[in-house]
Amino acid sequence: MSNHFKQLQQEINRVERSIQLDSQKERKERTRRLIQKGALLENYFECEHLSVEETEELLKVFSSYVNEKKHEKFKKNIPNYPEKIGVVTSANGAALQDIINVLTRRWPIAKIMLTPVSVQGDEASSQMILALKKQDNVIKPDVIIIGRGGGSSEDLSAFNDENLARAIFACKTPVISAVGHETDFSISDFVADFRAPTPSAAAEIASPDINSLRQIFDDNIEWMRDYI
Repeated sequence: MSNHFKQLQQEINRVERSIQLDSQKERKERTRRLIQKGALLENYFECEHLSVEETEELLKVFSSYVNEKKHEKFKKNIPNYPEKIGVVTSANGAALQDIINVLTRRWPIAKIMLTPVSVQGDEASSQMILALKKQDNVIKPDVIIIGRGGGSSEDLSAFNDENLARAIFACKTPVISAVGHETDFSISDFVADFRAPTPSAAAEIASPDINSLRQIFDDNIEWMRDYI
């Protein structure tokens, strides 16, 4: 275990012990101070060899970082009415089918632009980096969804790759990260412009509901007829 991780773990343990005695407000303030130190992300990337268990421990603390939204000023807005929606995921996974089903139901006028990749294994992170660059610079959709379905911590580890995190952050196109299930967290979630708990939820975030829009239009037409 690296010295960086030991130091960070000690700090995490200290904060967790204090949580038992603190009120909700004090707990949030302690978490905020810990994040402000820059210890979490900086120390994570300096630890070259973290075990799965160590990564899981860090991600438990990182989950509060998402809710704090400390770097919201860097986040790009998700467009309201996208014409093209980019997808970076496995062509054979259930995640893609979930995304297609939701988008077909909610916003069928959008074009789904898939760049297929491996989402686990040694080549997964490098494939996703290239796919993101292709989406961002060549395909140029209005929003990009990157993710996969659920799995073990090792299955999801490609989404904790530092270079992938930097590629997501560097995208000019808004990126929605959708990795695993609601309880799963990855580094990609923290650098993306929006974190979705599942691929299906990502598709809902990326699309308006066309039926709701039709109802609004119909209501407005009826309202105008009443005044003509």
